[in-house]
Amino acid sequence: MTSATDAFIAEKRALLDCLERFATTADYQRLVEIVAPLAAGDLEPWLAEWLITRAFGLGERPIDMVVRPGGMQAVEQHLMQIGAGGVG
Repeated sequence: MTSATDAFIAEKRALLDCLERFATTADYQRLVEIVAPLAAGDLEPWLAEWLITRAFGLGERPIDMVVRPGGMQAVEQHLMQIGAGGVG
């Protein structure tokens, strides 16, 4: 395995560790509540993937934003816009 592959794996592990920590918070639960009415079924796997993927409308990964002042509110608003069909 190359050092580039090692670095890639380490980056993904760190990202998933961050998601795992965030998933235990009240803020995460709030996001789950926001996405719940958007479609039938369990949207939590979609939310987890969305949080660690660069969101076009936000310009970065939502998981990176939620820890900064005002970031959680921006992420909430973006999810509500997605639910209203205003954002892809």
